[in-house]
Amino acid sequence: MRNDGHTVASGAGIIVLCFFLSGATGLVYQVVWLRLLGLVFGHTVYATTTVLAAFMAGLALGSLLAARRMPRLRNLIAIYGWLEVGIGICCALLPVALDHAAPLWVGLSNFLGLRYQGLLLMEFLLVFALLVVPTTLMGATLPVLSQALVGDGAGARRDVGALYAINTCGAVLGVALAGRVRATRRGPRLRWRAALGPVDDDARPGSETHRRLL
Repeated sequence: MRNDGHTVASGAGIIVLCFFLSGATGLVYQVVWLRLLGLVFGHTVYATTTVLAAFMAGLALGSLLAARRMPRLRNLIAIYGWLEVGIGICCALLPVALDHAAPLWVGLSNFLGLRYQGLLLMEFLLVFALLVVPTTLMGATLPVLSQALVGDGAGARRDVGALYAINTCGAVLGVALAGRVRATRRGPRLRWRAALGPVDDDARPGSETHRRLL
């Protein structure tokens, strides 16, 4: 029978590896969202603004919520696992959600009588709301895993720093891998363009008026 210490160390190593891969996939998601929303918005500036805003807001909100609820949580390793599962599910459903969000965005814009700037704001708020869910889950992973593996011992700061460094190294790998990912123009952009039928052509992202304003 294996030594308990060895088993715990092996289990911790597997979890740390998962956290490394979590950092990699997190940045892959970010780069893919940038490509995908560049097709949706018609301009990468708006896509970058939306993704970065949702990413930073979600990380902050997730850390805050996790810190507040930490004292009442039990079995933090299991909670970390469920957080990662939730991230994967949300990110897998995001393209579908974007497809279904197009008619909602256009309907609200027409109902409110919005023009160019209002359309962009409505689009930003809708996409931000979709992205902030998985990014909030991402933000909760580091506090939960740090508390589970590190605790409040004398070397806690050093160990938390090591976990953060591992996650960041994974993020570097994710960016390198995601550089080869290409979003197709046959997906969300065409669906959003079709949904924009009732909207004034001058207000559409990618229109001549739109390009002159950039």
